[in-house]
Amino acid sequence: GKSRDMFEDKIQSSLAAWLEGQELKDTYQSDNSYYVYYVLDKNTYAKKSEARRKQAVQTGMDYLNKGREAESTMNLSQAVQLYGKGLEAVEAWTFMDLTTQEDGVSVNVPAELYHAYVNVYSNMAITTNVVQVEGEAFKAISLPIAGCLSKDGVVVPNVMLKAEFITGSGAVSAPIETDYNGTAEFYVTNITSKD
Repeated sequence: GKSRDMFEDKIQSSLAAWLEGQELKDTYQSDNSYYVYYVLDKNTYAKKSEARRKQAVQTGMDYLNKGREAESTMNLSQAVQLYGKGLEAVEAWTFMDLTTQEDGVSVNVPAELYHAYVNVYSNMAITTNVVQVEGEAFKAISLPIAGCLSKDGVVVPNVMLKAEFITGSGAVSAPIETDYNGTAEFYVTNITSKD
C-alpha cells in the first residue's frame, strides 16, 4: 500500500544519497531481477562517509542545543519542534556512530535528541484556584476557574489548555493559551447535567 511505497521511496532516496559520486560500471537484467554493479573507491567512500557523519552530528547538535535553550525559557512548543527537526536531520544516518564530545562529555546525538523530545512535557503540573466547582443547572458560573501550568515548579507560558467536565456535563469556554504567568482562565457557561 501507500506506506510500503513511501518506505521504499525513502530507502531508494537514502541509497541514492549514499551512492552519490560512485561509479556505475554495469547492469544486468534477468527475468525476475535487475542487477547493478557500482565501483566504490575506498578512500573516496571513507571521506564521504566521514563528511556525512560530521554534518549529521553538527546539525543534530545545533537542533539539540537550540531545543535546550527553548526549553530552558519554557518555550516548550518551540523545543519540541527543534528536537523533532534534529531527529529528522540525523534519521538517515543513524546506522553510523553519531557520538561527539561536548564539554568533555560523550553525547550520542540521536539518543539525546530522542530523550529530550519525549521528555519535554514530563514533570508538568496544573494547579487550580478551586478543587471542586458547584453551580445550578442551566446556568453559568460567574467566577472563572484558573489553571496554572508549571514544569518542575517553573510556570509555563504559551501552552494551549483545555477544560472539560469530569462528572456531569455542560459547556466550558474554548481552549486557551497560558499567559506569561502560566495561567489560563476558563468559564463554565452552562451546566446541563450533574451525572
